[in-house]
Amino acid sequence: MSRMLAAIIVLLGWMYGCGEDGDGSPPVISNLQYSKDRYLVDASYGTAVIAGRVDGMDPDGDLAFIRVSNQDCGQGPWRDLEALVQKLGKGETGTLPFFTDVRTDCPAGLYAIEISLFDARKNQSDVLEAPFTLYEED
Repeated sequence: MSRMLAAIIVLLGWMYGCGEDGDGSPPVISNLQYSKDRYLVDASYGTAVIAGRVDGMDPDGDLAFIRVSNQDCGQGPWRDLEALVQKLGKGETGTLPFFTDVRTDCPAGLYAIEISLFDARKNQSDVLEAPFTLYEED
């Protein structure tokens, strides 16, 4: 029992940077690529999936999760979808997949999702924007 408790304490210390100076450096996000940027209004029963990938790197080696955010029809509160990411070493770059659903039952126009990375200390990377267009059929 005490070994399990000790292992949990060590794991929590590693995850949250216990014993390290400062708050560390924020992750770096780059090279956004995603599946599609145009969707027909009301296509696919009112929803579509945007899938893609970004490159991520954390100077401290404690990259924790990716967040994809969007708003329903560009209004109201942001909805966040978060996923744990693969463990990368200090300064190591990796390709990180993401996906989210978006509403297509909105008025025609330009919308966007936002993608960012967080480390175990809750430092946030820059936010990358993935614009997409909803259009009416001619």
